[in-house]
Amino acid sequence: MRNFILAILLITISFASVTVQSTNESAPKKFDGVLKVMKTAPSDVSLYEEFNVNIEISNIGTEVVSATVEESLGNVEPISPEPIYSEPGNYYAAQPPKLVWQIELAPGATQTISYRVKSLTVGEISIGPTAVYVNGGKFFSNSIFVNVGCTTSGTCDSKIGETPLTCPEKCGGDASIVPIAPKQEIIPTPAIDGPVKNPESVITDEDRAQLQEYNDKMNMGYLIIGAIIVIVIVGTYFLFLRKK
Repeated sequence: MRNFILAILLITISFASVTVQSTNESAPKKFDGVLKVMKTAPSDVSLYEEFNVNIEISNIGTEVVSATVEESLGNVEPISPEPIYSEPGNYYAAQPPKLVWQIELAPGATQTISYRVKSLTVGEISIGPTAVYVNGGKFFSNSIFVNVGCTTSGTCDSKIGETPLTCPEKCGGDASIVPIAPKQEIIPTPAIDGPVKNPESVITDEDRAQLQEYNDKMNMGYLIIGAIIVIVIVGTYFLFLRKK
């Protein structure tokens, strides 16, 4: 009987140790490396011309990294791949369409992502930084600017963004003329048959803190349960000895 109780005690302690260890291992490892993100595109294009935007991501660190790459599209028409649109229903809260990729980079590896868009108005197109999310941090690329040239027609067309500011030779660069802002084309939201597919969520510092807090509570709970089991077994053992 004494050996049986001792065996139960050892099994209980081993179970508590393994449970605590597995709970701690569930916390994601923070990425401590460095990613270099560079974005390029043609400096000059024509109106309604399609062009490629290239995003080059290099892993300068010493460990494999999984990352989520997000690109928000501005006043351009996406051609390929198909972007992700915000959930329809709230027009004022709608976000610009964006592109999302999931990548994995070995140490020292470089991956280039390309997408294709079309210019919509004359003037300068600004495409903001690409965001690359990894566990424990964010990395950003440079912004790029693409100049959309004036058309060859003899008419100054303000509807496509031709103004004395964007096309001074064609429209007359008179500073007293207030340029008319080009009309922004609203890209229609495509019909969605099923639920909106959101990109894979990225673990932020706040999420990691909450996860660590949850793990600490779980560890404490397992320790308390293990202590109660040990107390019950030891008490039973001593009662057995007293009766014996």
